[in-house]
Amino acid sequence: MDIITQRFIAIGNKLLAELRRIGDALRILHTDSQQQIETISKANDAAEKRRQAPPMPRPELEIPQPEKHQQQRANAEKKWLERGKILLEVLTLAAIVVYAIYACRQWITMNNTYKEIQQQTSPWGQKPFVDLSSATVFKPPTDKGGIAMVVLSFTNRGRTPAKNVRVVTHMAIRQAGSQPCPPSVSAFPANGPTYPSDTPQKLLERIQITPAQLEAYKSGTARLYVWGRFMYLDFWLFRNPDSNPRTSIFCRSFGIEDEQIMRMTPAPDGASIMSPCTASEWPFDDLTGDQWDKYEACNQKEKGKQ
Repeated sequence: MDIITQRFIAIGNKLLAELRRIGDALRILHTDSQQQIETISKANDAAEKRRQAPPMPRPELEIPQPEKHQQQRANAEKKWLERGKILLEVLTLAAIVVYAIYACRQWITMNNTYKEIQQQTSPWGQKPFVDLSSATVFKPPTDKGGIAMVVLSFTNRGRTPAKNVRVVTHMAIRQAGSQPCPPSVSAFPANGPTYPSDTPQKLLERIQITPAQLEAYKSGTARLYVWGRFMYLDFWLFRNPDSNPRTSIFCRSFGIEDEQIMRMTPAPDGASIMSPCTASEWPFDDLTGDQWDKYEACNQKEKGKQ
């Protein structure tokens, strides 16, 4: 018997015991309330009989109370008995409601706990997720030598290892606001390494900057773009050759205004974090299926411009 079944049985037994305890408590409350109601009813009947009984002659030398005063006292006793009965019924009902709310909260807490256990122990709650953590510029395009250098940091943020991790990245000086395309499936190598959970990895990207690109970059009409895509297999589906790989994409950009801020407030080692691309520059997501068709269409359109 696996751990999920054992925990489910334990939770079920606990819930059954709680429901039995609730039923016993409700029966006790019902019995007590019935007894209190019967006691009040008997007292009320006795008072009514005393009021209706004929006066007995008493050999005492005292003046009997007027009949009107006796009637008022009997009415007052009856009124207080009725009030006491109503108050007892209200208190009993309030106790039942409070206990029902408490039991409902206990049920919700147990249900949520079971869902958390199920998510933590289910294979579908243990998926890997490889994504870009940051893109750090160590040499901006205006540095001497005409070479821009960017370090890409990525990690598997999931709970299980990512199998056959493959990454394709591109870095280029492009017109500001232009739309780069995620790499197509054919651009990826066949095999890649395995990355355990929470294991940071780094890639160094560098490009040569031409004089024309440098002038466009300095004028603000062009920016430094880094974009790419990760492909990897789920640990639970790794042995299934027909399983679709998981994928995640990224896009970062860096302009002359970012470089000016970088030089005014330098980070450690003179580095600066690149900014995420805007929605118009990168209108894609990490889904599979029809999104891959959009990637391919974007690449075909990009090739047509060349």
